[in-house]
Amino acid sequence: MKSTFRSLSAAAVAALAVSACGIIGPDHDWELIPAVLLQTEQGPAVATPATAKAKAAFAVEIMTIGGGCEREGITEVVVNQQTRTAEITPLDYTDAAADVCTEELKTFRHTAQIAFDTPGPATIRVYHHLDTPTFARPEVTRTVQITE
Repeated sequence: MKSTFRSLSAAAVAALAVSACGIIGPDHDWELIPAVLLQTEQGPAVATPATAKAKAAFAVEIMTIGGGCEREGITEVVVNQQTRTAEITPLDYTDAAADVCTEELKTFRHTAQIAFDTPGPATIRVYHHLDTPTFARPEVTRTVQITE
């Protein structure tokens, strides 16, 4: 009978400890920050089609990276039909309250759906985080030919 009681007590303590993790565990202060682009042998991981039809949405795929204190965030998109430009900013969450983060490499996929109304060359600008100090807003530029 004592061993059964001990097993139940140990299980109860374990269940209480697991359920309390969210209450007494580490605090998180998730902040959205400009994402760090994944770099490949071909350059930043920003994929666009070479051509797209006018008024038809096409995907721009952006791969970003983070560590143990980051998680996938959101993708901001601003399209200007008059100038045929799209500005995309992938944002990932970082835990600003973390003192220690696990040393791991995570990749996140950001996808933006874009459409331009008129034919002609369209410019896609992807704004991102850059670890070196700069006064310019770091960007990667791609051109997509919009057809009839």
